[in-house]
Amino acid sequence: GRIFQFLNRDITGRTWSEERSHPYFKKLVYLGSKTLGDSYWEAELSVPGTGESVGVIMQGTEQGPTDQEVEFCKWTVSNLDSIFEICRAIIAPDYLKWAKTDLPYDWRSEFKPDGFQVPTDGDRRHEWDITYFVPRAGHWFTISLKQGVPVHVSVDG
Repeated sequence: GRIFQFLNRDITGRTWSEERSHPYFKKLVYLGSKTLGDSYWEAELSVPGTGESVGVIMQGTEQGPTDQEVEFCKWTVSNLDSIFEICRAIIAPDYLKWAKTDLPYDWRSEFKPDGFQVPTDGDRRHEWDITYFVPRAGHWFTISLKQGVPVHVSVDG
């Protein structure tokens, strides 16, 4: 770990990282930058009932995530089924293309929530992304939502 950190440090001093604790997230990492708007927080959250976790990226402030961002995170991990159902129709064509089969009714049998990006101010009306790993396809599916509606899917991997 320390060797990796040493080899990947920013010798210009324009970026840095700092680990902090938080009542909800437990461990947070702040990735700071001297470039305005480039700093952000990373955390991992447990997915209820699965024993798995998802990564979270949020803007926050230098002091930590805002209360609205925390509430968005709580809402997201509690509503993964309904979020997927909202995205089902936009995901189906790409799933068929990459997995070579129709999208299953039980999405959790094929899709593993991997992470999400919290929208500005934790407001679901703003654009945000959620990413799932699909082992059968060997790809990550990232869905962008705006105003609570899926607007774009990208497949990576």
